[in-house]
Amino acid sequence: MAKISNFSVIETNRYDTLDLSELEVADTLNEDYCLKDKLPNEDFDDHASDSVPKPYLRIRSPTQLMSDSRDPDRKVPHSLMEAQWRHHPDELVINSCNYMTKYLGSTLVKELHGLESTKTSIQKLKASTKDIAKKPSIILSISYSGVKFINAETQQLVCEHEIRNIHCACQDAEDLRHFAYITKEHQTHNHYCHVFSSHTVELASEIILTLGQAFEVAYQMAMKEKAERACSTGQRNYINSRNISAS
Repeated sequence: MAKISNFSVIETNRYDTLDLSELEVADTLNEDYCLKDKLPNEDFDDHASDSVPKPYLRIRSPTQLMSDSRDPDRKVPHSLMEAQWRHHPDELVINSCNYMTKYLGSTLVKELHGLESTKTSIQKLKASTKDIAKKPSIILSISYSGVKFINAETQQLVCEHEIRNIHCACQDAEDLRHFAYITKEHQTHNHYCHVFSSHTVELASEIILTLGQAFEVAYQMAMKEKAERACSTGQRNYINSRNISAS
């Protein structure tokens, strides 16, 4: 497994800082695999609009994120040196990236211990659902604002997790088709781990990588908005000072 850091947004006036929490992507990604469970964005997207101009947004690559780590001694794994984001950043802002998965369920995380908590929850859910022949099909709709669960049969929204509440996403070490992430509920402050399985290892790896890209896009959007607010405030202060001088 290759560990990517920098993929958890900590809320300080929304997204002012980007914390170096943990996210793991398998080393099995390649450019040419056939992904039959990757769904067209427009089928399940309520953000899409041809009349909305696409924003220009520059984001860091997975390699740059590792290089920007707070740990100067951290080495970039070879797999990440070759890894690239799968989507244009605008797709995660205006639209969403949609993936068909099986939902194994969620477990309460009483004590949060990073990726170890995620891996433990995966093992629990795998064991408790191994005799269930038909697991519910869920479409994961990922954007910079968060992740939506959409019922694959009815196409109805089941639930939604804000990007700021998602932590510690990774694949199962024993079976890379399984993956999970942890969310935090603001009302109860409880943490829950949501566990999924995918049709292929490559699909699970892409979903985890897309989550990482969504975090980076959210961070860059927040920084862009912060800069625009600062510029607007500076202009207002300048105008006010000129008016005072003139009077």
